[in-house]
Amino acid sequence: MSCFFNHTDADIIVTVEREWYSRIVLQTLYRYHLDEASFQFFNKTAVYYISDQVIIPSYIEKVVHLVERLLLEELNCDLQRIYIL
Repeated sequence: MSCFFNHTDADIIVTVEREWYSRIVLQTLYRYHLDEASFQFFNKTAVYYISDQVIIPSYIEKVVHLVERLLLEELNCDLQRIYIL
């Protein structure tokens, strides 16, 4: 880890420019749940998986309140400390 972060024991550090924070707070993401059967490992460095078939999502999950979800994740994981700078 960079010397910039050597004053913390955080496992995850999120830094956001002030102008972007309000956009992130208001943003909605959609998580597509896909059948893994036709996917194959493609790139070790970027950890990409690809499929040569058209995949129809089994479920599309709407994800809102992104910052709050990140903070709740910290509460659900004993080993993780998250700081939002």
